[in-house]
Amino acid sequence: MRARLVAVVLGLFLVLGAGPAHASDAEDRITRYDMWIDVAADGVAQVVLDLDVDFGHQANHGPYLTWQIRQYWDETYDVVSPIRDVRASSPTADATVVTETSGDDLAIRIGSEDRTYTGVHSYRVSFQVEGWV
Repeated sequence: MRARLVAVVLGLFLVLGAGPAHASDAEDRITRYDMWIDVAADGVAQVVLDLDVDFGHQANHGPYLTWQIRQYWDETYDVVSPIRDVRASSPTADATVVTETSGDDLAIRIGSEDRTYTGVHSYRVSFQVEGWV
């Protein structure tokens, strides 16, 4: 039963919410993107994302992730998947988290306006999602 539930949640995640991480300029590259999703008995999903970002030679402040939190379902209903408790860490870069909701999306900015980085940096991002189950 748990395997079926995880498959359904992962399917919903891929269809409804997971905007891929993207680089903020042409030189940036995401070289690793590993995600784990654990669904608790109460239906809340704990998401952990490990990613490596190569900022190249042009300095950058950090990764920028976008997740869809509301999707049109029909004339009466939308699918709403609130994201909460967003955290980030990095052994080599500032991992300050700033979130901003814009329309149907949640933007997660990681880093600092006061610091920039070049080369490869690793990040772990975690958050909880309601409404997938």
